[in-house]
Amino acid sequence: MLSQRLKETKTYQRLAALAKKYERFTMPLMLLGGTATDALQFRLLSLQTTIIISVVYSFICAVAMMIIVAPVRGNNLFIRYARLAAPFLQQFTIGSLLSTALLFYWFSGSFSISWPIIGLIAAVMIVNEAARHIVTRPDVQFGIFSFAIISLSSTLSAYLFNSLEPWVFIVGVVVSLILLGGYLVPYLNVGERHEAQKKHWLIVVGLAAFLTIFYFLNVIPPIPLSLREASVAYNVARSNGEYLLVKQPENWFEKLIPSVTMTIKQGDPIYAFTVVSAPADLQTTLVHNWEYYDPDVKKWVTKSVLSYQMTGGLSDGYHGYSYKTSLLAGKWRVAVQTMRGQVLARIPFFLVYE
Repeated sequence: MLSQRLKETKTYQRLAALAKKYERFTMPLMLLGGTATDALQFRLLSLQTTIIISVVYSFICAVAMMIIVAPVRGNNLFIRYARLAAPFLQQFTIGSLLSTALLFYWFSGSFSISWPIIGLIAAVMIVNEAARHIVTRPDVQFGIFSFAIISLSSTLSAYLFNSLEPWVFIVGVVVSLILLGGYLVPYLNVGERHEAQKKHWLIVVGLAAFLTIFYFLNVIPPIPLSLREASVAYNVARSNGEYLLVKQPENWFEKLIPSVTMTIKQGDPIYAFTVVSAPADLQTTLVHNWEYYDPDVKKWVTKSVLSYQMTGGLSDGYHGYSYKTSLLAGKWRVAVQTMRGQVLARIPFFLVYE
């Protein structure tokens, strides 16, 4: 019995030494592994499956964080092995949770509008690995976990309710506060850190307030809408159930930096065409805001606001378009947005006449 325990202790010590030695490589790999796994499932799996996986990852991450902060007493090898594995599980799951939020935001809005929230999530993911000496602190780990939970809860509520109304976002934030509040008590008890309760609550409430401000400033994109295509064309026609577009040819560089030059004759129309996906029960109004850059006042000026009703649930997305004639020559952009002003895309183009 004694020899068996000594053998197990030596095995643990070897594993612990290897984990410590290669931590600088394995931790980033776990974070990237969680991110890559999530990106793959986001494309291949259904939304319901993605939500279930995110809930499971949240639970695993929460348990791993408790194990990390729990003090080790005695020589219980099971607890020691759990402590050894917990940081890797925490990194894998937090990478997945953050990337889920990032992908939801990325596919649901224009990067030119949503870059602050997208950049913030990306920065949290980078800092989570780059500043390991800071991130290993329990309050910082709890802050990153809270950020992921609030972001996911507020976005998933939009899918669950199939609505773009502000109350849906608020419900998601409130639910996340309840969940984090319920988790905070045992988390602090296990870690014997009762004196840090006020600090942790400030972290949660501060993050919730921060994301709520972003939402009402329209920085957070209109989830659950998902943009699939946005372009300008010389003509849009429908044949045999398919939309046929006559567009300006673009080289690979122009596709990377969208902004085409449209050459037309007087009286010819210019079309703004979009394809947007949404859940089956969602019906809403999309707006095409045609804006012209006035060189005299050096700012964008709205010239026309056109709207149409869209319905979710179509396998290839809802196709919609608007068009204008008698446009001024120069710089234009069409903002595709909700009635509240949340921007899905901006379609820039430069107009010249023959």
